[in-house]
Amino acid sequence: MKKIFLCLMLLITAACFENAPAVAVSPEEGRKIIASTPDLFLIDVRKPELFAQKHYPDAVNIPVSEMGSQIYTIPADRPILMYCRSGNSVKTAYAILKKLRPELLKNVRYINGTPLF
Repeated sequence: MKKIFLCLMLLITAACFENAPAVAVSPEEGRKIIASTPDLFLIDVRKPELFAQKHYPDAVNIPVSEMGSQIYTIPADRPILMYCRSGNSVKTAYAILKKLRPELLKNVRYINGTPLF
């Protein structure tokens, strides 16, 4: 009986996530999300000097080193897309969000790779 219950719970969990968007998206998919999501909250997690050199229009700079202190500036009611230079720092930023504001995760995606400015 326990095995049947466990299998049933696994199936239900899998069904819940079947239509959930992928958290990590390719640079190409990130570009499509930016173009097709007018209320997108776009976060550049790179250092300010890199942000100053080049960034997506309307992006907000919240460096990974400041993510914890600025975490409540991120709106919970909008889709969120984060990016960095290569896809590494953004994974750290995602982990910080996951720990400090897990309620945001349903809205968060990040670009895994070099953004296509």
